[in-house]
Amino acid sequence: MYGLVGLSLGFAAFLVIGGLGSLAVAAARPRRGYSLSPAEAGGQARSLFALRLLPAAAGLVFAAGFYAPAYLLLEPRDTGETVSPGLALLVVAAAALVFTGLRRGLKTWVAGRRLVAGWMRGARPLHLPGLALPAYGISHPFPVVAVVGMWRPRLFVAERVLAGLTGEELAAVLAHEEGHLVARDNLRGLLLRCCPDPLALLPIGDRLFRAWTEAAEAAADEHSARAGSPRALALAGALVKVARMAPVGQRASLPASAFHDGAAIARRVKRLLDRTESKEAATSLLRTPRALGTWAFLSVLALFGTSPLVLRAVHALTEAALRLLR
Repeated sequence: MYGLVGLSLGFAAFLVIGGLGSLAVAAARPRRGYSLSPAEAGGQARSLFALRLLPAAAGLVFAAGFYAPAYLLLEPRDTGETVSPGLALLVVAAAALVFTGLRRGLKTWVAGRRLVAGWMRGARPLHLPGLALPAYGISHPFPVVAVVGMWRPRLFVAERVLAGLTGEELAAVLAHEEGHLVARDNLRGLLLRCCPDPLALLPIGDRLFRAWTEAAEAAADEHSARAGSPRALALAGALVKVARMAPVGQRASLPASAFHDGAAIARRVKRLLDRTESKEAATSLLRTPRALGTWAFLSVLALFGTSPLVLRAVHALTEAALRLLR
């Protein structure tokens, strides 16, 4: 019973702290959208990624770094405490969130595997200059340009895209996809889909994910456009051409690609056309206020997690919670 109560309280602690973190993220989100200027796109994407992970990360850090040591070191084994109905309800809710997150992640991974398997059946190897990953040309009704995979990424390009772009435009598109690869956007996207916190069940969670997606696209555009204004103009032209290749009235859900979202294309093209040569570095993650708050919060947890005073306080809080849930 000692182990069962301890495990149940750990799940409950994860749920409560994750719920409080979700409320904090929902309250702290900008009311008028996110700035996506070229100089800030990379920092904005990293900030949104950290902000979305905050609830689950805080819950995990508290449960593993605070609650578990406090319970194991300070809780007597012969207290006779049992899992009350209230505690059991919290455990069920926490387990449901974890299961739902893992299910979303598994579905994403399986879908990616099936997608690659289907594309590889009719793919032909491509030899593209300056590309450091395997590339394949595929016959597809949509103008696919996508990096698929996390540990062994591969680039897939629709034949119609290869035929329709100039050499400069294709080089700009490949540099954009390289930006996704450098940022490990596929892995980040999977982690965001797996988040086991209340935000995943609320509209704000979906909005944060879509905002991160757009910021990641803007950051990849900037990665390509760093080669200069001609490259930025070539990428803008490629985006317009590829968007026009998409079948009218249809959409495709493709990893690491927003080429088929008309509104996103318009914003991306405008940013590229408005882009000016600037030596300003992309905003650092640690200079972004919301991300700074995220890392400061987690750093404080790591710093004080082993303090005996803190552990006693956490144990006292646990005992109070048990009494409340009886």
